[in-house]
Amino acid sequence: MIDTLSILAKVLDYAILQNKSGHFIKPSRLSFQAAASHVRWQDTMHKITLTDMLGDDVWPITGVTFILMQKAQLDSQKTKALLDFFKWCYNEGDQWAEYLDYVPIPSVVFEDIVQSSWLTLYDGTYGQQLWIPSDEETTN
Repeated sequence: MIDTLSILAKVLDYAILQNKSGHFIKPSRLSFQAAASHVRWQDTMHKITLTDMLGDDVWPITGVTFILMQKAQLDSQKTKALLDFFKWCYNEGDQWAEYLDYVPIPSVVFEDIVQSSWLTLYDGTYGQQLWIPSDEETTN
């Protein structure tokens, strides 16, 4: 597997490929983000391939990495801290992702992940929902 860093650093030659929409696209942060943005993450969580997504600006060979968590969490404090860290990564991490040549998560993807996964996590002992969105998160 070739990572973004190798391509963006111009260490490797790359091809301009025709995507499913018929457009010729070069690999870039924007074309990778476009692939992620064209998925309904809520509908297909954990069954997603970003290969050959439909969209004018989509790079046709894009991968994704998942973080897997059990729905019933035994340590609610650690889980809340982890979710707060993920939220910080999303809200503050774009500049770091770009600096390290990673692709920042598109906002629509983050919103789908929160809706489809975070809201289903619960305390395995007391059965309480662990992620309660703030007012600003529910209005976006």
